[in-house]
Amino acid sequence: MDNLLPILYKNQVSDGSVIQICNKCKNKYKQEPCSSFYKKIMTQGEGFYQCPSGYTIYHKTDGQTSFFVIGIRVKKHCKKMTSTRQDNTQTTISEQLFLRLLSAQVEITKLQTEMEREKSIHKDLLHDVRKLDSHIMYKSDEIIRNISDMSNIPKEILNKVKNINAMEQLIACKYSVYDLVSNIDMLTIASMANVNVYKKFDKIRYILIGYKKKDVTIHFHGETQFSYNMINAYAEILPFLLFENAVKYTIGQNDVDVTFEQTGDNLFVNIKSFGPYCEEDELEKIFVKNYRGRNTEKHNSDGTGVGLYLVKEICNICKIDIRIYSDFVKVVNGIRCGYFKVELIF
Repeated sequence: MDNLLPILYKNQVSDGSVIQICNKCKNKYKQEPCSSFYKKIMTQGEGFYQCPSGYTIYHKTDGQTSFFVIGIRVKKHCKKMTSTRQDNTQTTISEQLFLRLLSAQVEITKLQTEMEREKSIHKDLLHDVRKLDSHIMYKSDEIIRNISDMSNIPKEILNKVKNINAMEQLIACKYSVYDLVSNIDMLTIASMANVNVYKKFDKIRYILIGYKKKDVTIHFHGETQFSYNMINAYAEILPFLLFENAVKYTIGQNDVDVTFEQTGDNLFVNIKSFGPYCEEDELEKIFVKNYRGRNTEKHNSDGTGVGLYLVKEICNICKIDIRIYSDFVKVVNGIRCGYFKVELIF
């Protein structure tokens, strides 16, 4: 959110969108005599002041937030300057106009401060939950590893332990997706590794089996040992995003089919599902962040429109070709539906 006025807050200067800061203040607010001047008026309370260079400074505090409006010219509160000294970016404004802008700026600053506080709290809570999730996953892994004789363990209990472990891994994938949405630049700083594509996809399939929201099965066709050099940290996020998207939007008693076909030096992976039809004019927009097709909106209002966007970003960084196909089949409950296929070429 932009400032309306030039602000000095937490020892950082931000330009205003209505009034810009003068060049002299922008360059010298940390230097003497300016720095001593700001320290002095900090102890004298809020109000109008004239800085050593003759500009208007206004100190504002509400008990929690304190900031300075700096380097502007307000009538009766600034030194008259000659044309040779006048900063050509500055005009003199009335005290009434200044106070109106200031009132709006105070609300903006309060909102920014509250957002920073909420962000800090959210970050701390998320960190604690991550630690708890990692601990639970470690313990469930430990239980599975230490079971020497599976035959002595009731199948129901063993399945529950495995399901807990799968759900913890699913949560870890969700955290990784959250991290990417928060900072997409993370994609470019991760290390590369040679990964077995089929095994990564199969691991995510197993994880999703333990946590089904819908009665949809993911079928694999064509096992392969094909390996590909890509960012290891995202080798599991890629299939997770694709499978989650396919399952989420599947309509009726239909499953998801995943086909692996190696041709020469390339591996073709096709994920095919039946759901909302992607109209021809929407195919080019399908990878745009937050975009959701018209038929998709009618079917499922819970989506965010970031899944395929992240898939495309990962593919771009890892040099994986991706293609989208959509074939109309029929209308189901007033929604145009068809087969939706994502093809990856490694």
